[in-house]
Amino acid sequence: MSRFWENRAPVRDGRVGFLCGVVGLAGMLACSNAVNRSEGSGGASTPAPIEIPADFSGMEKRSVQLQNDVGAPVVVEARVADAPVEQMAGFQNVPEEVARGEAILFLFQQDSVAPFHMRNVKIALDILFFDARGYAVSNQRMEPDPDRLWSAGSPYRFVLELPAGRAEELRLGATSRLSVPIN
Repeated sequence: MSRFWENRAPVRDGRVGFLCGVVGLAGMLACSNAVNRSEGSGGASTPAPIEIPADFSGMEKRSVQLQNDVGAPVVVEARVADAPVEQMAGFQNVPEEVARGEAILFLFQQDSVAPFHMRNVKIALDILFFDARGYAVSNQRMEPDPDRLWSAGSPYRFVLELPAGRAEELRLGATSRLSVPIN
């Protein structure tokens, strides 16, 4: 039994090799484009949308005025957690890339001594506790440890949480003061 290519004279000018190369390249490109179209990306990778918890995204943003440890004025843009559901949520389940650019000011109706936790929080935070007159009563660095609790050690009315290192950068600490009332 003879195969059809065995009876053909060899082509010496390279046209067949070139033609096979072109056909092969076209096939690879067609397959590549089909895969990209099936992914819905048009050839580029599209990142998944970032999901932000509703309790966090619903917090109002305000300019918070403070006086730092050297007496200089500091303004921090912060989300305000003044409703119990917002206070319970805080930075929980907020994506790391979002949390790194945010701050939360917790406003309580009366003095509290309740501790804070870091369950479901993805980044380390600086926490500053202030009394009803706006004086700092405690400041700490909280690491994402779901089992640990952080407390001011004395009553507080306001709490400011910032990404770790931000308080030091702004020189906020033991002698800082929060402007009250909060507008």
